[in-house]
Amino acid sequence: MYIFFLVVAGVVSWVSTNLTQRYALKLGLVQAPNHRSSHSCLTPHGGGIGVVLGSTLGGILLIWSKPSQYGPLFFLALILAIVGLVDDIWHLQAKIRFGIQFILCAALIAALGFLPDGISPTIQFTSVSVFFLLLLFTGVWWINLYNFMDGIDGIAGGQAIYMLILACGISAFNYSTASSSLAWWLMLTVATATFGFLVMNWPPAKIFMGDVGSTYLAFIIYGFALISINEGWSTYFMWMILGCPFVVDATVTLVTRILTRQRWHEAHRNHAYQRLSRKWHSHRQVTLLVLSLDLFWLAPLATLSIRNPQCALGITILAYVPVILGALALGAGRQDNA
Repeated sequence: MYIFFLVVAGVVSWVSTNLTQRYALKLGLVQAPNHRSSHSCLTPHGGGIGVVLGSTLGGILLIWSKPSQYGPLFFLALILAIVGLVDDIWHLQAKIRFGIQFILCAALIAALGFLPDGISPTIQFTSVSVFFLLLLFTGVWWINLYNFMDGIDGIAGGQAIYMLILACGISAFNYSTASSSLAWWLMLTVATATFGFLVMNWPPAKIFMGDVGSTYLAFIIYGFALISINEGWSTYFMWMILGCPFVVDATVTLVTRILTRQRWHEAHRNHAYQRLSRKWHSHRQVTLLVLSLDLFWLAPLATLSIRNPQCALGITILAYVPVILGALALGAGRQDNA
């Protein structure tokens, strides 16, 4: 039965993405390239509508078949997607976007009804308020960095699929109870819906994801991370490792722009992945590189971090160091005349 719901999510997403592409002009979802873009052609965006509709329908069917406490995650994610869609069409002020993101992340943490004691057995927080704020700011930063990384064909959709599927696979491999959790199947449902969109977004893209999709995926991944950690079949370090490519590129780029006194809050195309796509003249190769990094470097280390919880911090550092060095070598955040 669950497999059928996965198929429904993928098909609904694919159909919705196609319809969005067809009527993008009427919907005001056509993005003209500019000097900050990584594209040179007039291309529809807002394709993330398919991800949202497919994931929401699949999630509703799963939750209806087995009542659970996961409804608030999809409800709050849907609100954020609507805000993203409005931003795609009319461009909201940053302070409005940030305010809504903070409210929704806080609501999600409260709705889940838990607050873990710390990141790991060796890293604990004595103040519940401090840890709440840490989770809150992490959620808002993750939403925005994921949006920053949606700049070339296939990268954001591919990363979401890899993170969700690898998280499911690693958890099932290490915890026998993982695949019996409804959240585990909901993660696969979102991954399937994202694949329905990625068919249209794979290089060369026929449609872009837009904020409606990138903010939705970031928020729902964040929610699944907290849920799976609370249920005991994943860890903070596992999710930190799986999100490494996006966390590193976005953070190194932002810090570099601040340190070099650039207008860091303005749009640009100097992330490491964007610089590399210009150097290679290929979105496909860069996206495949990121996904290969996920599969062959980060997935084994994420598994190792679960199997050796006392060494998880060191393993996480090991995962991040070469990626940070790579981002610096590629000039993440540095200005150029490209």
